[in-house]
Order: sequence, then structure tokens, then C-alpha cells
Amino acid sequence: MEKNRKRALRRFHDERMLHRAKEMILDWYRWDQTLPDPEEIYQQARRRRDDMCACSCSGCGNQRHTGWNSLRDRLTIPEKRAEDSFKDQLEDFLALG
Repeated sequence: MEKNRKRALRRFHDERMLHRAKEMILDWYRWDQTLPDPEEIYQQARRRRDDMCACSCSGCGNQRHTGWNSLRDRLTIPEKRAEDSFKDQLEDFLALG
């Protein structure tokens, strides 16, 4: 019987993302003369490891949640297909009636 490795895999990915978050935070301070202490960097990395988005602007964040696009542009391709299919079915129903 094979041992379940889900916990080990989850810990591995958690540590990997923590390392990436630390690197991202150190890049932010690259041009500063003073670096925060390592404990502060570690705390910031722990907060950022699950969501690596640098900011919430329309370039970094989800475009569906920004106000720059029209409602039609915010829809995903499957949502647009479903809407078109619904309109076609509605037109067919109204044409028959």
C-alpha cells in the first residue's frame, strides 16, 4: 500500500511559495538604502505567500473586477457562448410562437 503524500506535497509547495514571496519582497527593497530586519521580511512573506499579486491594479489584478471594461468584456468565453446560445434559443422560441 502506498503512503499518502498529500501533506508532504502541501508543505513542499507552501515552503516554495514562501521562498518566492521572500524574493519578491527583497526585490521591492532592492534600491532602498535600508532593508527591514529579516523577521519583518519573513512576516510579510507569510502574508503574501498565498496571493502573490503585487497590487490590485487592472494590469496585475483580475480584469473582470475592474471598472475599466464594459460588462460584456468582463465575461469569460464560456459565459459569452452561453449568453449567445440563450439568445438563439429565445429567438427560436419567439419565432415559433
